[in-house]
Amino acid sequence: MKKYLIIPRVLNSKSQGFSLVELMIAMTIGLVVLVALGYVFIGSRQSFRTTDAMSRIQENARYALQSMSQNIRMVGFSGCGNLLNLTVYPVPPAAVAPAPALTSLNMISGQDASAAPAVINTIVRPAGDTLTIFGAFSSPVSVVGTAAAGAVPVNGNPYGFKAGDILLATNCVSANVFSVAGLSPATATTPIGTTVTFTPSANLQGSYIANTNGDPYVMKLDQYTYFVGVNPSGGRSLYRSSLNDGTVELVENVWDMQVLYGYDSTNSGAASAYFSAASVPAWTGVVSVRINLLMVSADKVLSGPQTYQYFADAATARSAMTPVVGAADYFLLHQVFTTTVGLRNRLP
Repeated sequence: MKKYLIIPRVLNSKSQGFSLVELMIAMTIGLVVLVALGYVFIGSRQSFRTTDAMSRIQENARYALQSMSQNIRMVGFSGCGNLLNLTVYPVPPAAVAPAPALTSLNMISGQDASAAPAVINTIVRPAGDTLTIFGAFSSPVSVVGTAAAGAVPVNGNPYGFKAGDILLATNCVSANVFSVAGLSPATATTPIGTTVTFTPSANLQGSYIANTNGDPYVMKLDQYTYFVGVNPSGGRSLYRSSLNDGTVELVENVWDMQVLYGYDSTNSGAASAYFSAASVPAWTGVVSVRINLLMVSADKVLSGPQTYQYFADAATARSAMTPVVGAADYFLLHQVFTTTVGLRNRLP
């Protein structure tokens, strides 16, 4: 058997590792790259947070303005055409409580921030104007047979009108506001095809007889008041107070609301100028509403004060926005949204 002698390999004496200088240079380069990546990450994260906050603000503002605009357009709606072309009963001041009379004088009104109440239906109002609108905002239900005096028969109750609601019966010639004292059958909702009879709190004035044209009909009449209030979490939200359904929170993070009213001084159907509530010459001449919402982000995304254009002094008559610098809330992102809505029942 052959035997082999294993001789260890001798390393080349010229092989060497990194020197201390090379190692320090490599570490420095790595540290620079790491810091650069950190800055990119922090910048991207901050950009994402700002973009996300702006998206949420825009989403909230869009919903708030759409909700308000839809109802503002229908201000004074009483079934058909312009309110001035109808005879609306009961004639003021004989309105039956709690059903207020619907007139061209009370279909829209408002208060500046300094004049509005500090508390509205137990909700604290920290800032902003109030806007009150009145009209029929629901879908209609057709009258069956004849609605007169102490009975209003309709074709079903699909929208859940209930005792205590304020309703409006109309035939495009006259209209009657009444509150529901009772209904039969007394169910929450009744499908179309089943006759439901409402008992008004007082006899109707006028007669509403069903015909082949599909009128007259009954709708829910409501009075909405929009305002900024303090929500349960301590922030601010847009609230809507309703004659029939109480007060509900619509949109969070609404910091302020300023309302201007377009007044038609030439009877042209278009606004000649815009006024604050206290400066409106006559509410019967208001043909449009300009809403200005100051929205804020839910989270603190800024690192310093932000300058934005808004009404600096809500207590004075306002003609233009002025620069405002955020104070204690400067970490919050602010954005102003404005829309102008025409009152369809006041337009030609």
